[in-house]
Amino acid sequence: MTGIFLALLLLSVSSWYGRAHGYSHGQLLPRVDSGNCTRFIVSGSIPGYFQNHAFYDFRQLGDYASASPPAKITSKQDSGDENVTSTYFNTTAFQGWNILSGVRSDESTVPMIYSAQNIFISDANSSDDGAATYLSLRTSRLSAFQSMAEIKSTSDNYLHASLRIRAKFLASSDADVASGAVFGFFTYKTDNQESDIEILTAEDADTVHFTNQPASDEDEAAHAIVSLPDGKHWTDWVTYRLDWFNGTSAWYIDDEPKVQSTDSVPTEPSSVVLNLWSNGQSFSGKMAVGKEVLVAVEWIEMVYNVSDSQVNTASPVTCKVDGVSVTGQAEVVVESKSKSNAIRRSEQTTTSFLGVILAALFLAGSFDLV
Repeated sequence: MTGIFLALLLLSVSSWYGRAHGYSHGQLLPRVDSGNCTRFIVSGSIPGYFQNHAFYDFRQLGDYASASPPAKITSKQDSGDENVTSTYFNTTAFQGWNILSGVRSDESTVPMIYSAQNIFISDANSSDDGAATYLSLRTSRLSAFQSMAEIKSTSDNYLHASLRIRAKFLASSDADVASGAVFGFFTYKTDNQESDIEILTAEDADTVHFTNQPASDEDEAAHAIVSLPDGKHWTDWVTYRLDWFNGTSAWYIDDEPKVQSTDSVPTEPSSVVLNLWSNGQSFSGKMAVGKEVLVAVEWIEMVYNVSDSQVNTASPVTCKVDGVSVTGQAEVVVESKSKSNAIRRSEQTTTSFLGVILAALFLAGSFDLV
């Protein structure tokens, strides 16, 4: 009996020890390759780790770019079934994204139709930061409908993330940007599980909206309207950032913290969306027939977790994505030894605990208690 009892007790302690140190027999979800990094940290006051990193770079895609944009959508193209404009969108570099097409089903003052013809790779011509190309999104108003652009992640199980995008509106030849468009970069599950970065061309050219949905006039803490810093307009290159943590959202502009909110923070696994649209209603305003708006995107960067993910953190390599030498390339900041001090202390506690148990069993056997 003593031998059986000892075996069962040791098995129980072994199981507890494994759980205490994060060992699991569950499947590990696939990890985006970022060299030796096993977890990522971001700048800011909110603590937390992200398990995955992705960087989508549109700045050096000369083999896929066109000198002029694809033709505008015509009134006869009212089904949204146009083909993609570049073979780039079929490459592995664009994996993780879908280009939406077709008629949007919800009601709006002006019917909205997604078209792949509104998303293309453009020559940058001249750029102040060395980029040769960029990703372009376009929305245009026809008499019967609004043609628009939307890119959505293939995954809908992002659960907390730090999302960054470097973008600008493209002014027309008369240095104007048509009123009535909305540019959005956001997480989305439902209309009540959404966190947004939005720019409205009906507003001043230095104004940006940061919102957790739902937001209302009575819930001002979930919505903020801020101005771009340093006299910038949204026709300048700007890096917009949204951090989505458990219970807190934070927004940044060019690495400067602007807003932090604990109201209406999403709690459900979500998709990531990038779009340019107008529906003729009060939020976007009405775009004049014949007008169009274009947005250029140099890159998108994400560090993120996914729902139900598991990771062995016994020997983590922590990397940063902010303040790095090359944008998009994570850098190691902490490369832990095989056993951290915390784990070592835990093991010492476990060893002492086992010693006590074995001593107790020895004494129990000596006094014939089993």
